[in-house]
Amino acid sequence: MPLDISKDPIMQKIAAGRTFDEQVQYIRKYASHAAPGGLRERLLDTVGIRKPQEKAENVLIFGCYVPFRIPSELKDSLDLLSQLGIEYTFLDDEYCCALPLIETTKGKERQQAEEAAEEFLGLNISQARERGAKRVVYCCVWCAYLAKRFYGNCDLEQIYYYDLIAESLEKATLRLNPTVVGYYEGCHRRNRAWAPGISLDWPRYRKILGRIQGLEIVDLPHRTCCVFNSQRIIKEAEQHKVGAIVCSCVACHTRIRAASKGKISVKYLPEVLLGALQTR
Repeated sequence: MPLDISKDPIMQKIAAGRTFDEQVQYIRKYASHAAPGGLRERLLDTVGIRKPQEKAENVLIFGCYVPFRIPSELKDSLDLLSQLGIEYTFLDDEYCCALPLIETTKGKERQQAEEAAEEFLGLNISQARERGAKRVVYCCVWCAYLAKRFYGNCDLEQIYYYDLIAESLEKATLRLNPTVVGYYEGCHRRNRAWAPGISLDWPRYRKILGRIQGLEIVDLPHRTCCVFNSQRIIKEAEQHKVGAIVCSCVACHTRIRAASKGKISVKYLPEVLLGALQTR
């Protein structure tokens, strides 16, 4: 059954009553779909994310909503890079990938949304090139899929965050106190709907988690969508008596954490990896 995300309460909330055209113009004016860059800059500073070096081979794209929804987990992601000795920089004015527009439109507006996505992603890539980048690294899964869709043959490599850290972590010693976690990979139904034929290396990301000594992992049903049935994921985790649910996707993490209402801990994969690396 095709997904209809247009009536999803969260997607309606982030649209904030703006028409399609108003959303496109907002991104053109402020770069972000979420909030003007000044607010993002102050938030990053509040959680201790300082402006890095001006140029680097790895230019990070956070995504519009990542700094606002999981600021501390974003800091963990950057701290993990520092622990691994991976140099990076990020953009001051980062453009939205326009996925919120693509997912909530059909017909002519969908085509216009996809054209806007290609335009905005291209602006980010141009800025990354000026920063001396060899690769653009996406912390947001939506941005990663769309970048690979529209710029898969770009002179700059387009990769997901875990692709950047995988090799280093495969050589590292990772250890935690004995505990059981439930791992939710994500159903990928939404991704396939707007980025058909595009894939990320999810099995490799799962293997990174599996390398942590002391960790017992229960794989939660990944065909269950976090948007439409988060409670089933949470119920499955409770039945297995896991100490936490671990998500490798920002969107899944946000949805499941909101649905859990504190009943069970929901962790973002970089947070777990950082903790494991620090105790080696």
